[in-house]
Amino acid sequence: MKFLLYLIGAFFLLNTNKSISQSNKSVFHNKEEYSISFPFKPKINTQTLRSTFGQLNLQMYSAEAKDTVKDNNLMYSVIEIDYPDSQINSDKKDSASKFLNDKINELIENTGGNVIKEIENKVNGYPSRYIEIGFLGDLIVIRAKYVLRKNKLIIAQTMTKKENYPNMESDIFFNSLTIK
Repeated sequence: MKFLLYLIGAFFLLNTNKSISQSNKSVFHNKEEYSISFPFKPKINTQTLRSTFGQLNLQMYSAEAKDTVKDNNLMYSVIEIDYPDSQINSDKKDSASKFLNDKINELIENTGGNVIKEIENKVNGYPSRYIEIGFLGDLIVIRAKYVLRKNKLIIAQTMTKKENYPNMESDIFFNSLTIK
């Protein structure tokens, strides 16, 4: 995971020809558990992960800003991970809170980033965490919202060059996230 984040950050850091406004076309992504609007059509990547919880199914929806599109962000993504219901579930309040805290700590450790902001909250009654991290020497800012809905972890995130942080496009993306 650490290597993937560095690779993504390095790729986008090299891509410096971005302008300042977002595309007018948004792509509504609707799932049983949530919905969100991407500024462009996301690519889908499905993986199986090995973990202490056993084999986990992961789906990542990612949309990166192209040179031809004006946008303040480098990338928008949503990651879904299904955990065994018997081990991870938002109904188990104490363990759900610890689980989300552990996931936030993993992100901080894996990126080697500096925490800019962190908020513990609920989204439609489900436990959530919001975090902003500067990484790659604070050249890139990751904004991420983690929501545990039953046994599914939903992570919405954006990556932005520091000079474009904060920005309205990220706010629009995060505000469009609806947990059902």
